[in-house]
Amino acid sequence: MDEIRLNQIIVLDLPDGSKVNGTVLDYEKDRITVLVDDSSVESANNVCDLDCLNVTVHTAYGLKKMKSHVISELNGRNCLEIENAEVQEVVQ
Repeated sequence: MDEIRLNQIIVLDLPDGSKVNGTVLDYEKDRITVLVDDSSVESANNVCDLDCLNVTVHTAYGLKKMKSHVISELNGRNCLEIENAEVQEVVQ
């Protein structure tokens, strides 16, 4: 996702139907580091490597969605790493 920037709000829809809220802490061409909100840490503990997630990012261009995979599980800093994938096209 080329539109992603630091400190943007990000929502991860987990396979079990729960949501994880966070902010973009860092991003590269192939990965995004998500700082998980304190209220979502319990849900984020259920995330496993290679889980497929539906991701919504609040960008300057509106809400952008993508399908992404988990690269690394929740660490001691309450951060997850996910794949930086292509934006899903929206037809209007």
